[in-house]
Amino acid sequence: MPTIVIADDSFLMRKNLRTIFSQAGYDVVAEAGNGKAAVKAYKEYRPDIMTMDITMPVMSGIDAVKEITSEFPQAKIIMITALDQKHMVFQAISNGAKHYIMKPFNISQVLSVVKSVLEGDETKKTHTRALLGAQGGRPLHRGRQRAFGGEKPDPIARNRPRPLADRTLSDTLRSFRKPVRRDRCRKVGGNVKKD
Repeated sequence: MPTIVIADDSFLMRKNLRTIFSQAGYDVVAEAGNGKAAVKAYKEYRPDIMTMDITMPVMSGIDAVKEITSEFPQAKIIMITALDQKHMVFQAISNGAKHYIMKPFNISQVLSVVKSVLEGDETKKTHTRALLGAQGGRPLHRGRQRAFGGEKPDPIARNRPRPLADRTLSDTLRSFRKPVRRDRCRKVGGNVKKD
C-alpha cells in the first residue's frame, strides 16, 4: 500500500485529502500544517507520495520542495495550488515537484494524478512548461499550448466561469432588464415611479 504525507495549512483540506486517499486504499502516514513540518515529516517517513500546498506559514511549499529534493532527488511531490498561483507552480516544478493539482479539484482528478506520479508518468511537467511558458511563468495563449508539446486543455477548466469582457457584460445585463411600460408608472415630483 503506497504511503502519503499531506502538507497543507488548511485543516479542512488535509481532512478532505486524507478521506480521498484512505477510501482509495492509500496509507496516509502523516500530515503537516507548514513547510518546515512537511520537510521533517518527509525525512521521518520517506513516503511514496507527498502532496504540498504552495502557500503555507513558516516555510512556503516551494522552499520545502527545494529542501526535500536537494536531499532526496527521487521525492515524488505533488503541488496543490489555486488558479492564481500558476507562476509558483512553474517554480515548484523547476525545483523538483513532479506534478500539480489545481483547486478546486475532484476525487478522480486527485487519484489520477497520484497514480500517474506513482507510475513515473511526468507528462504534466511538459504541459506545465507549455501552459506557463518557459520564460518566467507567463501563461501562453490557449491555442499555442499544443505547439509546445502540451496536452489538450483540461475539460474541468473549460467549464469554469470566465470573466466577461465589459461589452459582453453590458450586453448580458441589458438582456435581463425588463422594459418599463409608461402606462404602469406615475410621475411623482419629477421622477417616474413604478406602481
